[in-house]
Amino acid sequence: MPTFLTGDGVELSFDDTGEGPPLVLLHGWGFSHRFFDGVASRLARRCRVVALDLRGHGDSGVPPYQPRVARMGADLRELINDLDLDETIVLGWSLGAAVAWSMLENFGRQRIAGGIFCSQVP
Repeated sequence: MPTFLTGDGVELSFDDTGEGPPLVLLHGWGFSHRFFDGVASRLARRCRVVALDLRGHGDSGVPPYQPRVARMGADLRELINDLDLDETIVLGWSLGAAVAWSMLENFGRQRIAGGIFCSQVP
């Protein structure tokens, strides 16, 4: 799996398949990019699917401190910039939805075309 290094030195893993408009998939707490295995390959027929392992999850690194949603939002922004994605759709499920909202709140909509928010608790 490809990886990238965040601004605070944590190595994050992601899966990157397909071609076309970018779609970033964000899993919930305790899961990994594999949560989307049932749909990612079908989505990749029409778009570029990037499924991130959030810090402390899946194949991504574990920081020496408790991860915060705001830091995960910054990770998402760094991933989008690192991969030079434009007009990105972000799909967040559970914790992934909170991460997407945090990125939007802290960094704005630059490079974002839209969002899909699934099963986010208040």
